[in-house]
Amino acid sequence: MSGSGGRTGGNSNNTVIVAALAAAVASSIATLLITGRRRDHVEISSSKDKVDETVPLAKSTPTSKEDGSSIVMVTGGSGLVGKAIENFVNENPRENETWVYLSSKDGDLRDRKSTEAIFERVKPTHVIHLAAKVGGLFANMSQKVEFYRENVLINDNVMELDVTPSSNNCASCHKCSSSKLNSETLKNNKNMTATTSEEAAGSKRDHVEISSSKENADEEAPLAKKASTSKEDGVVPSIVMVTGGSGLVGKAIENFVNEKPRDNESWVYLSSKDGDLRDRKSTEAIFERVKPTHVIHLAAKVGGLFANMSQKVEFYRENVLINDNVMECSRIYKVKKLVSFLSTCIFPDKTTYPIDETMLHNGPPHSSNEGYALAKRLIDTMNRAYAEEYNCNFTSIIPTNIYGPNDNFSIQNGHVIPGLIHKCYLAKKNNTPFTIWGSGTPLRQFVYSKDLAELTVWVMRDYHNPDPITLSVDEKEEVSIKSVALSVAKAMDFKGEVVFDTEKADGQFKKTACNKKLRSHLPDYKFTTMEEGIKKSVDWFVENYDTCRK
Repeated sequence: MSGSGGRTGGNSNNTVIVAALAAAVASSIATLLITGRRRDHVEISSSKDKVDETVPLAKSTPTSKEDGSSIVMVTGGSGLVGKAIENFVNENPRENETWVYLSSKDGDLRDRKSTEAIFERVKPTHVIHLAAKVGGLFANMSQKVEFYRENVLINDNVMELDVTPSSNNCASCHKCSSSKLNSETLKNNKNMTATTSEEAAGSKRDHVEISSSKENADEEAPLAKKASTSKEDGVVPSIVMVTGGSGLVGKAIENFVNEKPRDNESWVYLSSKDGDLRDRKSTEAIFERVKPTHVIHLAAKVGGLFANMSQKVEFYRENVLINDNVMECSRIYKVKKLVSFLSTCIFPDKTTYPIDETMLHNGPPHSSNEGYALAKRLIDTMNRAYAEEYNCNFTSIIPTNIYGPNDNFSIQNGHVIPGLIHKCYLAKKNNTPFTIWGSGTPLRQFVYSKDLAELTVWVMRDYHNPDPITLSVDEKEEVSIKSVALSVAKAMDFKGEVVFDTEKADGQFKKTACNKKLRSHLPDYKFTTMEEGIKKSVDWFVENYDTCRK
């Protein structure tokens, strides 16, 4: 790990030019950040054993900030830009400012506890973050995984521990700023592309609440206790671990596998009770106990539109941590195949249709869910990096809108089909109109959960390419929300009035996805029809009304 330093070659004129540019950069940074300077260069020990915990690192810094004093900490302070900043600051001192310049000797910013120790001892009010894992072209090409993982860890640790707001009523805290985003504003903003209910949490449907308590895992009972360990007939048994196994897709996979079991395959379905996938040690413990040969990764932090808009930091950080832990543990524990789930909601906001797998990184996602979307996109990037560097067989799936049994049928937070099913059920029960938000004209592709489960298992067994594959019905099967609503009413045997509330936003008119790649592999695969899938979903909801998620 180093700062932004580098080497220059050539004659003395080049050296003078580089020095002048560095000074200019440093001056610009100092001026723009309004951080001024001070001459204290405090070196932090790189070893906890060498640190005198009784002597604060910034010992010459005023301990009270009531006088407006500032402590500016520069990570990567020994590099080109760091040294230039130090020189500029020393030449142009300001009162009430102390500057602390960190080098790689002062601690490991990849490590959370080490970073916390630095912040605790320096207590910075301002941070200029230069530190990074850097390298030349060959290093970047041959170590993509390390460059990604180490810089993500460094940046996450520094950003999460950056200057803590002094007031609980801060403008930047999501708990405060979220009060400015009320649900009525979201419903009535017709310029937002992600406002229809089925898009509230993207098309990724498994909402897995990751346990924050390690005590939830039963350390005495192996999670894979039903997995076969014998090697009969010379065939090594497969242990398939499904993260987020208690959600819509996880349950569909379980039902499909139980209906069509294979010899020498054992399946383990994780829920939030089995461990915290955001925590590296907890994730390692799961892999150590299950010893999976294959992993289907569904677990994620997901939520509705309001949650995505008000908690972008949490949606990004937690999903990055979950995905990094699962992917790196899959490498370390020599998992033969990792299949991760993406979503159509992570595609560029400004794009052409139909969308396909090659367009995933062609522009920024919609601003309303950029934290979640960017974290998910990185899975695709890292699948290729792991394949190139470690020859790992990692890939990802892009499903369109999923529906079926075991869904979340919440009217407020659910997706379009389960939400409509619940609404229609209540309308029939209470003898009231069946009201649908919007005009009903937007078009969507829906895939029944059991179909997606079957195709996901196929991807795990037979699709071996790091590039993602879209699992969707054909373009011609795209249907309107109005058609879906009427199908729900028919399946529910609802005879009352059907009303479309055009005062509510329609959202994006269409998000057509191309399944050409899927059809090149499975040209004759037959998807469950909408009428049949909705009928099965309605029947399941009515039968399980008292216990289902709603």
